[in-house]
Amino acid sequence: MNTVIYVVRHAEVDNPENIEYMRLPGFGLSDWGRSQAEQLRDFFDDKKINIIYSSPLDRTKETAKIIADGKIKVEYSRNFIEANFKKWEGIKRSERPRSEVDGYYRDPMKYSAIFGESLSDIQKRVLEKLFVVIEKNKGKNIIIVTHASPLIVAMLFFMKRPLSDFSKITVNYGGVATITFDDELECKGVVYNEYVKQRAKNER
Repeated sequence: MNTVIYVVRHAEVDNPENIEYMRLPGFGLSDWGRSQAEQLRDFFDDKKINIIYSSPLDRTKETAKIIADGKIKVEYSRNFIEANFKKWEGIKRSERPRSEVDGYYRDPMKYSAIFGESLSDIQKRVLEKLFVVIEKNKGKNIIIVTHASPLIVAMLFFMKRPLSDFSKITVNYGGVATITFDDELECKGVVYNEYVKQRAKNER
């Protein structure tokens, strides 16, 4: 029997000031984000989900709670928390130095470490918990609600691609990576899809 992990990026955040919120408290979902989470709840309704694991930040907790709809147990783990980029946390995204933004997209492995947490460290903590989740829930269907960086590094690992490909993958709010494992818990494949509506950038 297959084990299926649905790794979900949280829904859209209420962030009218366009702050680089990272791990700051107080950033829950926007009205549009709550609608996205409801769309995810409907998508997962017939997937026979056994349990949801979530990052403990406001936006992931709220997304997980809406998906669970009071019917599925939710557990929280800091292994799935947002990247710890302290150098950017709390400033407006427009105020990030252009050289740093360009450097991050050009060489994410180097610049992630400069900002506070390397991609290698993010991947290590995510996989550490993810493998525990898989072993504990063999043969079940599981949701993990997390953030863009943890989602991408998990995808890269199971796709057998290097972390240097980080900037080649884009995951939008509510994006879902479906990772399937066989009876021996060997990965059979990774598929990324978006089942929710996105707003145009000029509407956010």
